[in-house]
Amino acid sequence: MTSPAPAADARRLHRAELGLVLVVLIWSANIAVMKWALDDFPPFAFSALRFSISSLILCALAWRLEGPPRLPAGTGWRLCLLGVAGNSVYQALFMVGLTHTRVGNIALLVGSAPVQVALLAWLTGIERLTRTVVLGIALAFGGIALVVSVKGPEFSATSLIGDLAVLTASLGWAVYTLGVRTISDQVSTLWITAATALTGTPLLIILGARQLGEVQWGAVSQRGWLAIAYTTLVSLVLAYHIWNVSIRLVGSARTSIFSAGIPLGGLLLAWPMLGEKPQPIQLTGAALIVSGVLLARRREAGRADRTDRTVRADKADK
Repeated sequence: MTSPAPAADARRLHRAELGLVLVVLIWSANIAVMKWALDDFPPFAFSALRFSISSLILCALAWRLEGPPRLPAGTGWRLCLLGVAGNSVYQALFMVGLTHTRVGNIALLVGSAPVQVALLAWLTGIERLTRTVVLGIALAFGGIALVVSVKGPEFSATSLIGDLAVLTASLGWAVYTLGVRTISDQVSTLWITAATALTGTPLLIILGARQLGEVQWGAVSQRGWLAIAYTTLVSLVLAYHIWNVSIRLVGSARTSIFSAGIPLGGLLLAWPMLGEKPQPIQLTGAALIVSGVLLARRREAGRADRTDRTVRADKADK
């Protein structure tokens, strides 16, 4: 028999997609807000502080919504490794980049992560590469080359180090994403997020311990505290929760396509927020990266949509 509530399903999907648009806007602004925070906090102290707060909130949220975690044998240590790779290592390299290069460059380089996921998935045998995916990878890395080659007034060996640190950090995030795929059918997405945030926090605290002792807490500006609140409560806790709900409603492949809007959003928001006017070569690089990400993810999204339609049809018949 035919499903009695197609309109309700359409509204639910529409709400999920609106939520994803909100997440793109939140994460696009996040890099510039983090740059603001560095006026008051040393970089590693900032990471330690926001992850200490957010990991506890995420764990409390997961416990409240889903109860205590149910971890099958062998998943605990994998969550620990993913937490170190996707949060400790990623955040440490990201902060190096944030203090050495332009926010626009960071937004574009981080946005290449979905393409790096596709490439790593092929290298590890998790997924096959099609001509479309190969073209997407080529376009994205062509865009990365343009972004890194920017020779504006701030170009130097230092800014190149920052670019390479961010690019390596996004590679770490790609490894984390692939690792999450291998256990996503055993542990809920929310608990994966909470657990990896928690296990990634201790190393960040160790890295930031000395800098935390150097913070002049009484001299922190209102903008500094607002940056902590935004990057912790909005960018990590709220955005991660919306992202996870959207994955459940529309699937991970379709959800990941929305991340293609983050590079361009971050580049454009850095202009009014930090005065970093985008250069033509950066806009060209942004177009190539966004196009590459969309091409690289299109095949998987189409396959996921076909699977979702089959599952919904089977449920309707029952």
